[in-house]
Amino acid sequence: MKAAATRLAAATAGLTDRQPDTTFKTDLAAKFRLIEEIEREPMDEDSAFDSTHGRYLSLVATINATPPDPPLPFTWLAAALLATTDRSSPGHS
Repeated sequence: MKAAATRLAAATAGLTDRQPDTTFKTDLAAKFRLIEEIEREPMDEDSAFDSTHGRYLSLVATINATPPDPPLPFTWLAAALLATTDRSSPGHS
């Protein structure tokens, strides 16, 4: 788990001008948790698009005889990233 999270942080940091340090990993984990919260929120004006798109993906999975894609484990990713941080560094408890 920690090795995968470390690779994820390094790859993501490689797309930016930041280093995959404790602050970066903590920020990234917070973003994953935010995505998880947004996904749990009820749909609003985009619900027609979302429900249509979801039905389309379900139909494609049925036609291809494949299971639908499972939701991404954002909470797990956030926990894994935080497990790789140095909690003794300044600004972190």
